Amino acid sequence: MKSIPYPFLFFYFLLAIMSIPQWNPPLEYDAYSYLEMAKGWWSSRDIIPAQHWQRPLPSLLTGLFTFFISRPPSEDEYKLSFYILSKIFFLFFCIKFYSFIDTKIKDRLLSFSLTLLVLLKSWPFFYNLANFFQLSDMLQYIFTLYLWEAWEEKKEKKFFYISLFSIFTRQNLIFFGLFGLLGFLLKKENKIQHSAYLFIFIVATTLLFSFSSFSAASSHINPKYLLESLFQKELYEIIFRQTIPFILLSFFYWKKITPYFFKNIPLFLFAFITLLQPLIYFSQGGVANTERIMEQGLWIFQVVTLFIFFKDTSFYASKNKYFYWILVFSPLLLGTKHLIHYHYLSIAPLFFLKNHFKDYLGLSFLIMAFLSQKKRGTHGIQH
Repeated sequence: MKSIPYPFLFFYFLLAIMSIPQWNPPLEYDAYSYLEMAKGWWSSRDIIPAQHWQRPLPSLLTGLFTFFISRPPSEDEYKLSFYILSKIFFLFFCIKFYSFIDTKIKDRLLSFSLTLLVLLKSWPFFYNLANFFQLSDMLQYIFTLYLWEAWEEKKEKKFFYISLFSIFTRQNLIFFGLFGLLGFLLKKENKIQHSAYLFIFIVATTLLFSFSSFSAASSHINPKYLLESLFQKELYEIIFRQTIPFILLSFFYWKKITPYFFKNIPLFLFAFITLLQPLIYFSQGGVANTERIMEQGLWIFQVVTLFIFFKDTSFYASKNKYFYWILVFSPLLLGTKHLIHYHYLSIAPLFFLKNHFKDYLGLSFLIMAFLSQKKRGTHGIQH
């Protein structure tokens, strides 16, 4: 992992510590399940929904962390452990995200700016800081980055071990692991070794699901939910709000985005399936849950679009100091009201505008500025 400048680290730290926690969420939330699993994963098998029990890693880490705080731990100490780990994992994700992007853009300020563009635009990244029991969300983002990196680096052994841990975090990570291991099997010469990796992965996944009921998960896979969802106006509002800004940007870069995903088909399939999943049962999951799960797939498309955009525009930014600083400060233009919701202060100067309007305004401004620079081919101060 690449080193990160201390000012960037301090800013990520502020985002983590200044969140507003929700100490006592209603019992019907996932929080109850994760709290019970932290107290005892196996013993909670019959009292929590199956789809929650199949995500034991966050709660097992919390239980282990609590064990070092107090023995025997109280419920408040379990909550405190969830709270502390939510900060640690969020900060770790920010550092890893920055390091991952910096290897592609190779400009520290622009890499930092891109990470903030993705983080500040989407409330699901901060949701884990508010509902700190939802560690599986943040761990999924972390595992996705590591699997993404291992796939690009063609490190199949690293990919295999990470995918094994990831299946105990969120069920949709199974798709990334499965498609990635299949990809390595088709590409690599050592078929026996890669067949063994794939076999172990499938066995581990099967065992995890065999110890819990499929009824809860299968209840979501119902054609009538899809039909109901198609007639929900709110569904199309979410799709429009979440996707249109990046569709506009990708319109200019489809010739670079398409080949990238062709080289990384497991990543594309994982992102697409994750994005599609909540749309199928939107009528059951509701607006907030759908938007949160959609983001777990959509952010991959956002990151690919933005790092191609930033990498391409960095050439023009290096020739014009004003355009360079427009890119650097673009997160402030796109800063959203979610910092007001989930933090004690907001750094978004346009917080008084509607959230989606700011997205379109900010992204349109960046596109116009870039096209203007590209057309002029201006020359100026080098960075």
